[in-house]
Amino acid sequence: MRSIRWDIRLVATSAAFVIIAFFAGAGASWPAFQLLAMGLLLYQLPGLVTDLIGAVLEPPEKPWFGWVAGLSLGSIPAAMAVVQLGSFSPALSVGLGAAGLVGGGLLGFIISKFGTRLGLDRWAFVWASLQSLALFVLVHLQEETISGLQADTLKVRLGAYVGTSCLLVLLAILGALRIGAIRNPQRSRLVSVVGLVVGGLVGFGLLYADQNYYAGQYFWYHVLLLMGGAMAMETSFTLLLTWVRSRALVRSVALTFIGLLGLVAIALSGQSANTIKARSQVESLPSGPLVLAVLPTPGDGAQDKHVATQYQKFFDYQPEVREYNILLITIDTLRNDYVGPEAPHSAASPAMTELARTSTNFTQAFAPSSHTAESMGSFLNGRYTKNLNWRLWIRHKRKLHDPETISDELREEIGTRYRTTPVPDPPLGGNLAQRLEAEGLHTMATPYLASVPFFRKGVGYERGIQDYKDYGARFRKTPSSMSIVKDTLTQIDSAKGKQWFQWTHLYDPHSSQTNKKRYAKLVRHTDDAVAHLFKGLKERGLWDKTIIVITSDHGEQFGEHGKKNHGVSLYNEEVLVPLIIRVPGASARTLGEPVSTVDAVPTMVSLVGGDLEHLDGVNLAPFIFEGTYTKDRPVFLNLTRYEKRSTKPAHHQTAVVFGRHKLIHNRESGTYLLFDLVDDPAEKTNLIGTLPQTESYLRALTH
Repeated sequence: MRSIRWDIRLVATSAAFVIIAFFAGAGASWPAFQLLAMGLLLYQLPGLVTDLIGAVLEPPEKPWFGWVAGLSLGSIPAAMAVVQLGSFSPALSVGLGAAGLVGGGLLGFIISKFGTRLGLDRWAFVWASLQSLALFVLVHLQEETISGLQADTLKVRLGAYVGTSCLLVLLAILGALRIGAIRNPQRSRLVSVVGLVVGGLVGFGLLYADQNYYAGQYFWYHVLLLMGGAMAMETSFTLLLTWVRSRALVRSVALTFIGLLGLVAIALSGQSANTIKARSQVESLPSGPLVLAVLPTPGDGAQDKHVATQYQKFFDYQPEVREYNILLITIDTLRNDYVGPEAPHSAASPAMTELARTSTNFTQAFAPSSHTAESMGSFLNGRYTKNLNWRLWIRHKRKLHDPETISDELREEIGTRYRTTPVPDPPLGGNLAQRLEAEGLHTMATPYLASVPFFRKGVGYERGIQDYKDYGARFRKTPSSMSIVKDTLTQIDSAKGKQWFQWTHLYDPHSSQTNKKRYAKLVRHTDDAVAHLFKGLKERGLWDKTIIVITSDHGEQFGEHGKKNHGVSLYNEEVLVPLIIRVPGASARTLGEPVSTVDAVPTMVSLVGGDLEHLDGVNLAPFIFEGTYTKDRPVFLNLTRYEKRSTKPAHHQTAVVFGRHKLIHNRESGTYLLFDLVDDPAEKTNLIGTLPQTESYLRALTH
């Protein structure tokens, strides 16, 4: 058996590790860097071990090895596509399957016929293909990339699947060069140079993508990017080291690396690297969340319910009760920096900004969550998320099904290919609509959420609403807000002569696909629809008889914290939303203190003389009429997203805003972030460890 150059491979691992660690953790303190280093090594070890196993194995060289590897690289992704896409689009599944087989066959022919001339060891290519396929299958089964496809996600998901299929082939070729170099360092200089350059470019490209695109989302894609990037860089270093003639030098470096790794392991065995401050600093690094996912999480011992809601809520305040109508407009994915006189992007919302200027405008309003199901469930019930009882409903074919009442036939049909959505049980005292209905208001709703089934009848959002329009699975062409507003005016017309409550939910900003220019255009389309609704109220003589409330379920990240989308964090981009309340006859006011959108519920109920018992929010009516507000109150936020087919949280974060400070607790990683929202509204400087009294108090509140 030939001598295996394990020293080359080990030095390549150490060189890649040093670059990745310092690239990801520049500026980190030593305890944080210890954690980062150990986490990164755990991602590199599988590649190192399997490479050495593949190099040690030495079966007889066979020309058909190339066919086996090539067909495997093409047929396995093709088979997955056929199985998972068959029910959605038979034609598409057959097309992808055929493309995979043809591509795999072509690759197999090239490797079998020309592999040796290209410098590819056929057995090394077989082994590298197995490595890459294992990673590919794991990632796509975990992310369910092409299972449960919908029309609005087809393009993105198919693009991800086809793109990673091509990446699979590239990683297999680079792996073959890497394993071949360990088995036989004497190879063509041209092949080594090409592999070295391509490996370096691919490695840096994948690591850059890992740290700069959709950070904190799609966990298994980031596993692919980090592990694939590390292995590509290791290919580059392995080929470079084949040029070093002194084997003693290479082995000395390898042994030195082993010694340093032992020292890091010893250092990590202490408690200093597992402190809250160290873990929090690691989490704020580009690869931090991925690293912390493979490290032990310290115990938390958090309670389930908020106990710190005993602050002045002004529930005893009694405004003059008039027969107001109430119009509630919730706009999906609307950030607060796009609405209001002081908002930097207010040009996108002239009608809503004018309403904010002439009404009561709350410039520091926080949604209870950054995910629609949790946020709207909390908001419409007037309770913080932790003070509601949530159950996971099964999401299947654009409907939600209560797992306690689902039929055996449907359960068998669904099997294990489903997702879950949290749905709150009815709270004590009822939801917003039920409280207003109890005061004699005729209640109506036109909530449009495209293909998302949260607002379908039977889920519970229709409770207390007498005229509820269920849009079902019907798509409205984007922009859709104007058509929804016309439905809203039709409902208002049907309530002529009655005191009414009307809720409408507009969806357009959600369809931006995190493109800022498209987002601004869709906000403007939504604003045009809102302006049309205002015009309709004035034409019907209802403008001065109607309370208007405008808010949002959550915002949207555009990369401010390495993320795009929403429902992945509790940073301000995702939870700071507009809150405008217009009461006819009330003076215009602006409040810059933190409030919750949950506060709008007791406010609306109080304005029609309703019962406020069992509500969590603050009644904002005293501020609307007199400018009175309590500053000594916390605002709570929560984000719990669940893994597919599981009750295990995929994202679990809580936060509290108190005065100028905001604390975010990531319960998955056991980390905390503390920000001063006055001096640092962009939330860039983590103050954990610098304000011990503030930190201690806010941590107690998040529990």
